[in-house]
Amino acid sequence: MILVTGASGTVGSEVLKQLREQGPNVRAAFHSAEKAARAKKQGIDSVVLDYADRTSTAAALKGVDKVFLLGPTVPNQVELENTVVEEAKKAGVRHIVKLSVLDAAGEKYTFAKWHRAVEKTIERSGLKYTFLRSNEFMQNTLTYYLGTIKSEGAFYLPTKDSKNSVIDVRDIAAAAVKALTTSGHENKVYELTGPEALSHEQIAQKLSAEVGKQIKYVDISPAAYKEGAVAAGMPESYVDAILNLYQLYVAGGAQRVTKDVERVTGRKPRTFDEFARDHAAAFR
Repeated sequence: MILVTGASGTVGSEVLKQLREQGPNVRAAFHSAEKAARAKKQGIDSVVLDYADRTSTAAALKGVDKVFLLGPTVPNQVELENTVVEEAKKAGVRHIVKLSVLDAAGEKYTFAKWHRAVEKTIERSGLKYTFLRSNEFMQNTLTYYLGTIKSEGAFYLPTKDSKNSVIDVRDIAAAAVKALTTSGHENKVYELTGPEALSHEQIAQKLSAEVGKQIKYVDISPAAYKEGAVAAGMPESYVDAILNLYQLYVAGGAQRVTKDVERVTGRKPRTFDEFARDHAAAFR
């Protein structure tokens, strides 16, 4: 049995989808009882997993052999994911596939520090592991920028002309599924990127070409970004972590391209042009 945590999120939902297409026994863990109930109506073995509740976590892990671990991105993420790791060991889980972040080992930015701390817990646990260290998702253009793209024809970030080897979530999920369902990925670390490094200006141009209308990237100051994000309801601590990540982008820390998607899945990662073509309707 494979447990997929974060099953309603951008990555978790895609991992769940691809696993169900392949046919192994899979259980989906949701934080919301309502989402778990909806999944059950669709014939999905689903449970409610409250990361802060060990009883809930232990129940979700009952009978599970492998776990796709993706906790909430919150200041106490380390504590919450570590709870899953500890309960997984008690439950007899054999293998954890953890979604992490690019260059987590260097611990040079906030999210890397959080994820590396959990990686270390997994390493100390003695469980087999696979760490999928991913760069920024192409799908972030849908998750975070779609509102202003549709209303103003623009999106706003403090990333200057930095380049980022953005990756399609479908490729991250494909790598996760391979690690969960085939051998040879135990105790391995993969740095997952897309096939090319792009600036947000280039991303805007590619979206414009596919959507058929002009979409602009507007560079703004970190202070302006923080003011807008906090006003929109994002917790200040989370906004600060994002700005720390954007500092990494500006310093050139997210532009390297790796071959690990192809190494794991057997095929090249999707380009941003492919992503834009597949989702053009949403941006219109």
